[in-house]
Amino acid sequence: MSLLSTSIIDGIISFVETNINSGLSDTYVELPDPYAVEANPEIMTNKGFSVAFFEGNNASDVLGVSCKHAYQREINVAIYQQIYASDFDADTRTSQIKTMFTDWFRVLKAIDKDGTMSSVVQNTEYLNDSGIVYAEVGDIDPRRFFVLETSFLITYFEDLTT
Repeated sequence: MSLLSTSIIDGIISFVETNINSGLSDTYVELPDPYAVEANPEIMTNKGFSVAFFEGNNASDVLGVSCKHAYQREINVAIYQQIYASDFDADTRTSQIKTMFTDWFRVLKAIDKDGTMSSVVQNTEYLNDSGIVYAEVGDIDPRRFFVLETSFLITYFEDLTT
């Protein structure tokens, strides 16, 4: 069993949201279902982000300490942008992808600078990313999105006495 308290969940989401939207007037909005963009058929935004929490395990061996309350968990942070360029407009698509990577780089840079995500977790380690992929949302007149997903491994402590 690997717990994950609501304060850690809220702290990570807040950290990502603050850093991805830093300095932007057209901000990213948190999507209600972070596990599949397609599961958000009524997305009313052109730009979204999500944080999904996956399997975790006991991290006492990894940390080299005798602690029953240390855990590691994989999280997936994704950003989404609606594709507004036509299929034949390579310049606009390339520009949009560059902007998306620039926005995402703010989060990567913030995590690199503060791996504790403002003291929410003990450490955050970059694992991999998907590169830019496509997703279609909605059954009638579907909207197309660029999606960039990145996996991180977080290490955190839980206080089981409270």
